[in-house]
Amino acid sequence: MKELDYYKDLFVSKDKIDVFKMNHDFIEDLIDTKTQIEKISHLPLVIVHKTDPTRQKISEAAKVVTKLKQVYANQIVVLNKLLGNNAADPENSDSIDGFRRKHRIADE
Repeated sequence: MKELDYYKDLFVSKDKIDVFKMNHDFIEDLIDTKTQIEKISHLPLVIVHKTDPTRQKISEAAKVVTKLKQVYANQIVVLNKLLGNNAADPENSDSIDGFRRKHRIADE
């Protein structure tokens, strides 16, 4: 299932297709953020010195992944608010995770 269709189904399940249409660009940005994270997550996150393995530094890819993950987390909070979910309540069965469990959708 295409990512955009997944989010559309999520809004349809909440009877908020009009909210989906108004926030279509935001949803595409959220999908793009997730795609970028997936593309660069496989890159080395720590650079080890060639002769002294105790000397290590964080790679630029790690810095970008960290920033993108924070952006993605913020986007998910906004998405939950658009859907009318209480993101602060982990026991909320109406959350996105609840939707995924109900429809047996796994994270890619």
